[in-house]
Amino acid sequence: HHGRRRHLLVFKKSGRNQKKYFPGQAAGFIGATAYQDKIYLFGGAPTITTASDQAYLFDPADESWTPLPEMPQATCGAGVVELNGKIYVIGGGDGGTV
Repeated sequence: HHGRRRHLLVFKKSGRNQKKYFPGQAAGFIGATAYQDKIYLFGGAPTITTASDQAYLFDPADESWTPLPEMPQATCGAGVVELNGKIYVIGGGDGGTV
């Protein structure tokens, strides 16, 4: 049995890679994008049959997590992109229909 991995891997040029704990429910199928030197994460799958409405911001400068407002609909496996200062969460599924 493999445990759910709830962490963000930080790869550094120095080779001193690190794991940072992810406070959200989801363990996989998380949508993510980078914007203004921060990483934004949306939704994901807490279990194989459910989706999450959670969103988080990770700031690599101080290695902190900030919860963002919940999304209006839970989703997993969504595409995420930043364009002209706006972040779009596109598609995905409800956990049972990715």
